[in-house]
Parts: sequence; C-alpha cells; structure tokens
Amino acid sequence: SFDYLALFPELTAPSSGSASVSDSNGNSGASVVAQAYQFIPTGLVATTAQTAPSMTPTQQALYDYGNVVGGTIQAFEREQPNETEVLKDQAEDRSDPTKAAALVSLGQGLAGIGARMEDMGDVPSSVSSFHSALAQSYEAIGTKLQLVAKAQSDADFVQAIENYDAAANTFLQNYGALASYFSAQGVVFGQTDPGNVFSFNSNAASL
Repeated sequence: SFDYLALFPELTAPSSGSASVSDSNGNSGASVVAQAYQFIPTGLVATTAQTAPSMTPTQQALYDYGNVVGGTIQAFEREQPNETEVLKDQAEDRSDPTKAAALVSLGQGLAGIGARMEDMGDVPSSVSSFHSALAQSYEAIGTKLQLVAKAQSDADFVQAIENYDAAANTFLQNYGALASYFSAQGVVFGQTDPGNVFSFNSNAASL
C-alpha cells in the first residue's frame, strides 16, 4: 500500500547524510523503510487475563497445545532479539554479505518454527487446520525473507519484498485466527504461560 521505489533514495544515501525522501502518502524515507516489512507479531499480542480457574478436558488439551507452540515461538524470539534491526541493516546495505547472512539466518529461524510445528504430535483435532495453516505460513515467510537477502538488482529486491509482504499478510491472518480460536473456546493463558503469545489485549496495536 506504499511506494516501494521510494525506498531506494533513502537506502542509497550516505550514512552521514540526511535524506528527506517522502512517498506518495507523505511518509519520510526512513518511515518507508520501517514500513517496508510486515513482520512477526511482536507487540501485536499481549495478555492481562488472570489464569483460568478450572478447564474442561478439551480446554486443557488446547491450553497444553498452546503452551507448546508458544514456547517454540518464544524460543525463536530469544534467539533473534533484534529482528527489525536485521531487516533494516540489510535493506540499507544490500552489498554487505554479513548483513545478508544475518537476514538469511532470520528467515531460516522463522521457517524452522513452521517445520517444528509440522513435526508436532498430539495436536488437538479441533485446532489442526489452524495449526497447519500457521505452520505453513511460518515456513513461507521464512523462505520469502531469505529471498529478499539474495536479491541482486533493485527490481528483484522490490519484488522480493512484495512477495514477502504478501506471505506476511497471510501469516498475520493465520496467527490471528489461531489466537481467536483459543479465545472463542474460553482458553485463557496466564502472563507467565508461553501460550500468552496468543492472548489478545483489547488495546493491542497492529503492526
């Protein structure tokens, strides 16, 4: 929904300079860079709910499942605490092989979440379709992100970002669908539960 071509004057400006490029919506070049990537929902989800009192067997199974998946996501976030910086650094210096390798590693980590989800056993049947969709989305955004790092020309770079954003939009829908399912089933995660990554705060902001 914004002009990707407005990225390039900002990305190619000397690091000591102060580019003042704006896109068609009036956003500064730096702002456009920040908006260029949809990304994993860090900050999108939060919880203020208290631990659920008693649960039915179905709720308990979903609660246990949510904590397993949530633990996998949290482990990735601990390993990759500077995701946005990795994205920004590579976009600003696409010729740097170290920065490209860092972005490839980030993509591999995201795809790894999906692979581990695919290998999970004991996924409750009621949530299997949500589970599969989210696992496939993690693999898709991880793969697309690696292709961004490997893009050589400006045109290929823009196309790679657009392809990644399309996959990321689907990812966010699938992530939200699973979170909404937990809520609809009355499954509540405490603030210290790994599954709280799927608990929406009424004031949570979308990326």
